[in-house]
Amino acid sequence: MVVVLQESMLLGHYKTMVFHVIVAGGYSGIFYMNWLNNGHLPITLSKEERLELSKLPGDAVITVDLENNKLSANGKDYFFST
Repeated sequence: MVVVLQESMLLGHYKTMVFHVIVAGGYSGIFYMNWLNNGHLPITLSKEERLELSKLPGDAVITVDLENNKLSANGKDYFFST
């Protein structure tokens, strides 16, 4: 699965890059902080949302919009908090 991260730039331009993202139901405090400190993005979603994502084909593209805290895949949006 490919995850594309879109980061808003100061001038309104978007920079697109491949980024390591993990989606889970929750994280221990130390894992969450270590994951962030190593430049990765931990996202928390409900069990139902994670099950939907797990059914995507291996070549699916997932887009993470940091400005709107939104993960998009297969025409559906999933919202997360930071």
